[in-house]
Amino acid sequence: MTPARGRLPALALAATLVLTAVLALHAHRAAAPILAAAGIAVPALAWFAGQRPRPSLPFAALFAGLLAWAALGLAWSIDPAAGIDQWPRVAYLLATGLLLVAVAAGLAPEDARMAGRALVLGFALAAVLLVVEAATGGAVKALVGNKSDPVMALKAGSTILVLLLWPAVAVLADDGRRGAAAVLALAVAVPLGLLDGRAAFLALLAGAAVFAAAWAAPRSSAALVAVGAAIGILAAPFLVLHVAYPLLGGFADGDTMLPFSGRHRLEIWRFAAERILERPLTGWGFNVSRVFPGGERILDAGSGAMQMPLHPHNAALHWWLELGLPGALAGAAAVALLAGAARRLPTPAARAAGLAQVASGLVVAMLSYGAWQNWWLAALGLAAAATAAVGRIGPPQNSSPPPDRGRPLAR
Repeated sequence: MTPARGRLPALALAATLVLTAVLALHAHRAAAPILAAAGIAVPALAWFAGQRPRPSLPFAALFAGLLAWAALGLAWSIDPAAGIDQWPRVAYLLATGLLLVAVAAGLAPEDARMAGRALVLGFALAAVLLVVEAATGGAVKALVGNKSDPVMALKAGSTILVLLLWPAVAVLADDGRRGAAAVLALAVAVPLGLLDGRAAFLALLAGAAVFAAAWAAPRSSAALVAVGAAIGILAAPFLVLHVAYPLLGGFADGDTMLPFSGRHRLEIWRFAAERILERPLTGWGFNVSRVFPGGERILDAGSGAMQMPLHPHNAALHWWLELGLPGALAGAAAVALLAGAARRLPTPAARAAGLAQVASGLVVAMLSYGAWQNWWLAALGLAAAATAAVGRIGPPQNSSPPPDRGRPLAR
């Protein structure tokens, strides 16, 4: 095998990461075709180069179980056709994401460094585009996309940039360029604050807090992320009905504490939580949120806000509503596995970035997009592959992270 042939997978992954970052802001839906292609091409190149990437067995088992339960649920689904239509897409994206992460996690350190620096280059270009959009009120987006509300149309792409920010920061930090890492983070944070991208900005703030905590105490931070997420996911319907909605209210109260979008979210969540309690064990069927009876009801005539526009805008409620308790347990388990994988990365920067990425992804998932949206699943897979590659830059994967003063997640 020639050295050039052996580097083909890393070169393909580097191109994938650059393309993902550059296209994120103005073509966020491109994430799905990028993963669909790269998730097959990059592993194929790895095999051609004599490498044998092995997907994570725990994640593979979890995803297989989730897909099996979703398929079984078609038997009692209120609309089996909706599930049959989306199930193959979700299965394909989960499988290709696992394969791409497996290749990234098996890169040689020099190849991982090359892929990581390619990510930084692509991300820096994306950050420049974000600054330009913030300075011009979305002028570029108005030219290439949504002309009526270009700032709103930037929000989805901004969430992908937040996910990719953390591995890019880790690359710079591990290269000894912490000042450049801080500048890159600010180049994303400031424009997001100006563009009023609430979910993306909150995700960045949450990620930054976890990044700082995880740098000093990775084990304790991983435990807090995993346990906190599990509690929030499993208690989501009850938190909505007995805490969030009574305290903050929805459209009926005319409460001005929250912006319109926030009150609409609470109305959607209340409706979803009430339906969850009608079928808490089995759920109503995979991908039925978009056709759920009563979801088309108009809550506000002026805006046309619906009771449930396509999905609950909260991943925990989405898992509960469609897949019942097993779906919620699978979601909590996925977060725990991600936090554990991040904790085992070899350098402080990589560990902090991995846990920050989990935290940012959780914030977006619990506020915005459908759990089965193609581009969102693909973005998560591509971001995980970026972090897995960055984790190969430092010491060997089997080196143990230094202990911290917190309790370990598990021994």
